[in-house]
Amino acid sequence: MTYNEIMQSAGKEINPSIYYTINGTTTTLGRDDIKSAKVYFNAPVLGTIMSGLSVEIYDTLPTNTPIYFKNVATLDTYTQNKVYGPYYVKDTQYNADTRTYSIELYDEFLPTMVDYQPITIIYPTTIYDFFIQLVSELNLTTSIASLPNGSLTMDSDIYEDINYTYRNVLDDIAQATASRFKISNGEIELAPLGTTTISIDDDILKNQNIEFGEHFGPINTIVLSRSADSDSIYYPDPLPANPKEFRISDNQLMNGNDRDTFMSSIYNELNGLEYDIYDTQLVGYGGFNPLDLIEISTVENETTKTFTSYVFNNEQTFTQGYEEVIYTELPEATVSEYSAMSSTDKLINQTNLIVNKQENRIEGLVSEQDELEGRISQTEIEITSQGERLNVMSTNIDPETGDILELKRTGYEMGANGLIIDDEQGYKSINNTTGLYYYDNDAMTGKYTKDGGVFNDLALFGRYYYGIDAEQTTVENFTKDDAMFVSQRYVDNNNEVGVGHFYNGD
Repeated sequence: MTYNEIMQSAGKEINPSIYYTINGTTTTLGRDDIKSAKVYFNAPVLGTIMSGLSVEIYDTLPTNTPIYFKNVATLDTYTQNKVYGPYYVKDTQYNADTRTYSIELYDEFLPTMVDYQPITIIYPTTIYDFFIQLVSELNLTTSIASLPNGSLTMDSDIYEDINYTYRNVLDDIAQATASRFKISNGEIELAPLGTTTISIDDDILKNQNIEFGEHFGPINTIVLSRSADSDSIYYPDPLPANPKEFRISDNQLMNGNDRDTFMSSIYNELNGLEYDIYDTQLVGYGGFNPLDLIEISTVENETTKTFTSYVFNNEQTFTQGYEEVIYTELPEATVSEYSAMSSTDKLINQTNLIVNKQENRIEGLVSEQDELEGRISQTEIEITSQGERLNVMSTNIDPETGDILELKRTGYEMGANGLIIDDEQGYKSINNTTGLYYYDNDAMTGKYTKDGGVFNDLALFGRYYYGIDAEQTTVENFTKDDAMFVSQRYVDNNNEVGVGHFYNGD
């Protein structure tokens, strides 16, 4: 009998153990040392597959050491075993009431769950070359020879200083390349969807007449969104009559205005994928591989119901007995308003909202082009921790030659520096908690403060002096008090400059 056949049989005996080796010496914790142990994995449709081990035991486990879990299954004269691991300790907690330790362990992706640091590579580079170098610098290996979208380029390190872990980066790459990554003995591998059907019937199901959820798919539409799903595009175009979408949100590799270049390859990998949603407990199967293809048959009211799906999640719990759970979850529910989307970012009229985690800001763009009048109107908004900036632009274009006839830009900024308005002609005003200031390019031409107002050609409240010397010809130098005269500079009808003086005494 095979291991799985024994685990599916009534009357089986289980003998779990945990072992590790340090400096050539192997330490084993047997059944009496283990209060409970749960072996599990979680697999996404696209991304990295994480396997784990949760144990409650009467001793601690060493950190930075490969830990293995083993179960020996016996039925009559048949004995088989299965080994899981290696795992590495993530967290340890002491339980004073039971004098046990609750320990969480993860597979070899655990070392990747630390802050990302820039890798050594020359930009621009392809996504595939970036992936290969990343794997190398994580001291891992891979035999993956190519990836969908792997030839697309990265102009810079988009992951620097955005609080991502290495695993976050691997998840991003997996999504952008329509892949699933698993790890085994230090090697990152692709995890394909299963093609050989495993049958599960009421003999294995612990609860008969179990209720199953809805059917997901078949996928026929890909949606890429950013900025909390506020800015989305879809593929293919035109849309299918009944879109069944798979959505990817806020992927940094697909956060620019070239998102549409990724979509056909992702569509080709996921088009037609469908499966039933379920959550069921088994008498025992003996464990699955991630993404195994299964067919569940159960009889309800003398009617056989059949469900087809994949094993996205598997949990095996070992105590004095044995329980196994498999389940899958419905991807994030979305009801897209496709009329508000486009199939590309390169349309004449655009509405974009990009979260730039690297520079800690949100960039928004709304643009509209009137081809008949040859005018482009565009508004940009940038939000940072210091405030907001709004740029309003209008461009006149010669419809025949395409030449720019006129470009006007006015910027509005509100934040830590106050309210700032500027334009392309050098005008600038700043209104903050100390006063209102005017500039011609970088030269201050006037100001209003709580002490009064000062301008280059007119000073109020006694701040401009009759007979002022050459060193006091800028606004910043008007610092004395109580003038007897106020002067006004003017140009007369003969284009001659003059100054009028007004007595400011008692």
